[in-house]
Amino acid sequence: MISTVSLGQDTQDTTIKLPKPVAREIAKDLIRYDSTTTEMGIIKKNYDLEKNNSITKDSIINLKNQQLDLWKKREDGWNSIDSLRKVEIDVFKSDNKKLAKDLKKVKRQKNTMANRT
Repeated sequence: MISTVSLGQDTQDTTIKLPKPVAREIAKDLIRYDSTTTEMGIIKKNYDLEKNNSITKDSIINLKNQQLDLWKKREDGWNSIDSLRKVEIDVFKSDNKKLAKDLKKVKRQKNTMANRT
């Protein structure tokens, strides 16, 4: 095993003496950096959550629009059926009038034939 001394590295600690006001400012800057880094991480997470929320909202809106379109088509279908039923009723009424006239003619003919005999 090779020790660090044999590689030519200095094993002594280097110390620098700073005036107290400068040391305090450095400490404050380090603390600000740590809190800023933490805050930036939180901001990134919030941004990602907002992005996901936006995608989810868009998806919900699209699904609701599709549902509304389907309901509109369903309503149009029911309206078509209703229109066809109304036409069918009108046809039945006119056929009924024709059949009633034909029935009266047949009854008259029976009565006239019964009176002749």
